[in-house]
Amino acid sequence: MDNLIIEALNQDKLSHAYLLTSPVLEAVVDFARRTAREILIKSANDPVEAANLFEAGTHPDFLWLAPDGSSFKIWQVNEVLIPKVYLTPQKGSRKVIVLEEVDKMTLDAANAFLKTLEEPPAGVTYLLIATMPEKVLPTIHSRCQKVKVSAEDFTGQYKGYAEKFYELLTLPWEEFYKKTEKITREELNNLLLAGELILRDALIVDKGSEKLFYPDLFDKARELNRLGEEEIYRLLNRLEDFLAKTRLNLNPRLVLENLYLNFSFYK
Repeated sequence: MDNLIIEALNQDKLSHAYLLTSPVLEAVVDFARRTAREILIKSANDPVEAANLFEAGTHPDFLWLAPDGSSFKIWQVNEVLIPKVYLTPQKGSRKVIVLEEVDKMTLDAANAFLKTLEEPPAGVTYLLIATMPEKVLPTIHSRCQKVKVSAEDFTGQYKGYAEKFYELLTLPWEEFYKKTEKITREELNNLLLAGELILRDALIVDKGSEKLFYPDLFDKARELNRLGEEEIYRLLNRLEDFLAKTRLNLNPRLVLENLYLNFSFYK
């Protein structure tokens, strides 16, 4: 899909806040990540350095904040978000703050966030992620430009990663290690996102291929379905944990090793 946010950046018309919505969380998370990367690179003093810092998960002008458990809490806004927002950008003219699942904000957290959303510091761009935008506080809604993210574009783009996800985790450990030895943080993130989709397909494969993200991978989804619902949900929870760790700068090698050890269908 066309990225209207990057088009606005190129025309020097970037808004201070965007509400990104999609029924598929993985799709909008991926869109937010790619958009944040482009904003930071295009507004950087040194674009190559900015790209490397983003890839390493150490860019000082970038914050990705997700719910603490089942909800977004006020301490996260007061103790993590607000101190970061008011720091001057170090590597360029802009800073990007991604808030994942803002539809899970408590009322106290939403009201605390609203104060900085109403009067944002210069150079800050908020990317707010929601799968249920109707649950976002109306006063937050009204201060954001809306962007709907296509789930179909996302699933098509990551089909190759879905196939690779299944292939890798059916390999013996030695082969798995060799094939992932030089994987980048971006590739790992894509692999984990696609893995979530193929596991979600495994949960509903009995309802027919027309409801699947990847209908042409029906046989693989059916094979994974044999693990049972409880095991598939366990694996999905682990994948979500690994995705969070990837965004929080954990070493990709460590994430991959834990991914392999926690998944059972390769045995």
